[in-house]
Amino acid sequence: MKIYHIHSHDDADGGIAAAIFQKHIESKYKGWKCRINPQRHNDKELGWALTEIQSPSAILDFTIHPHLLNPRFLKAIEDAPPCFWIDHHPTGSPYSFITPQSLASLAPLLQCLWDTSATSTPGLFRKHYEVLGISKDLIMEYEKAIDIAEIIDGALFVEPDDAYDFSSLAVKVQYLFHPSHPLIQKEKMYKQLVQNLVDNSDIEAIVDKDPVYQATLTYEQERFYQQMEAYKQVCVLKDDIAVCDFSKNPYSYKGFGRFIPYILYPKSQYGLHIFPQKEGFAISCGVNPWNSLQNKKHLGFFFSQNFNGGGHEFVAGGRVNAQQVTEVFPKIKNFLQGAV
Repeated sequence: MKIYHIHSHDDADGGIAAAIFQKHIESKYKGWKCRINPQRHNDKELGWALTEIQSPSAILDFTIHPHLLNPRFLKAIEDAPPCFWIDHHPTGSPYSFITPQSLASLAPLLQCLWDTSATSTPGLFRKHYEVLGISKDLIMEYEKAIDIAEIIDGALFVEPDDAYDFSSLAVKVQYLFHPSHPLIQKEKMYKQLVQNLVDNSDIEAIVDKDPVYQATLTYEQERFYQQMEAYKQVCVLKDDIAVCDFSKNPYSYKGFGRFIPYILYPKSQYGLHIFPQKEGFAISCGVNPWNSLQNKKHLGFFFSQNFNGGGHEFVAGGRVNAQQVTEVFPKIKNFLQGAV
């Protein structure tokens, strides 16, 4: 059996993109089967770059891999589907010499689409399906799933409370692709969801009929109430930034609640989260979608340069060690206020 490898971000955006692309590859290139490899950035700066990947491969909704710049890797197998890199993150490339314009000359054998104006990678598929060679019928078949990815990645909820409304399909899908239950094998559930979506494009039917998924969502809803109480204990408003710092009391942390600061402080313009990891601390900062400024700073680029991270203009994440954690708020405050 001939294997085509799909490396996709381990969230709803990446998972939906992986399902659509798997169906595209397997229907267009007969005899090829896709293997899904969910990816996430780890604590090591070069972790992804040092990860071995096989040819042919597609990287979706994730940072480009140096192998995709190697002509020998791209030519490794005759008569194979081409290698792809498709992403919408402004920090999709850690290499300063790579731009959307330079890739055509740097890697002419690579099928590349890097559109930082797209809200999500499935949305990018819908926008550029002809360039990518994806059939219009396939895009229409997955219209609902693409809309869900756009809502999740664009934070297109009417109010911050809606991001935790577990009757919403977007909320259900978001949690299922990134569950927090300690007994769930996250990679296994991710792959199962992708395959379910390949077999049946009706994402609502998939989510609502599986008892394991329903039990997972019940757990996630209960966990949200615990998160809300934990955030109330630490979240304070400082200079229009809702600061949620769990570094001084890591045992009180009950999980990441991206939009909880905006529920607690609706007039805040930014939300900053600092929370414990196995090694050091993860940090995340975002623009309040319900009270945002017109002249936003580019958080993704700032995090890529300062906190070993990246992301979008309006939300980004990174990591620091225990010695650096006290520097996080002053640095971010200075940047947002224009001093950096």
